[in-house]
Amino acid sequence: MHLELGGVVRMRAVVEAEEDLAQPIAGMASSPTGKGYWFVASDGGIFAFGDAGFFGSAANGNPVPVVGMAATKSGMGYRVARADGSVVAFGSAGNGGGLTGTLTAPIVGITTAF
Repeated sequence: MHLELGGVVRMRAVVEAEEDLAQPIAGMASSPTGKGYWFVASDGGIFAFGDAGFFGSAANGNPVPVVGMAATKSGMGYRVARADGSVVAFGSAGNGGGLTGTLTAPIVGITTAF
């Protein structure tokens, strides 16, 4: 798989590693420099590449699938969202809460406003 991040850097993700994953990749975020990226698996596992730092993982046995992730503007943290509206923050990402218990349909993604 070939990724273009910010039109600046080309990186190659090792597709062969996917067969070793416990769960499929549910989301991705690029670092602010465009020289790194994170993948998040549906079980909450985080995979950091390039200059993207690892700040923690949401792989804690929670059966609700992760649907995506969003990096902070600084690249020093990220948030992980689950289908039930819960959000887990890592690194410099503040925890603004979630929507657990208030949804009429599952969450399908997350984004960061810059």
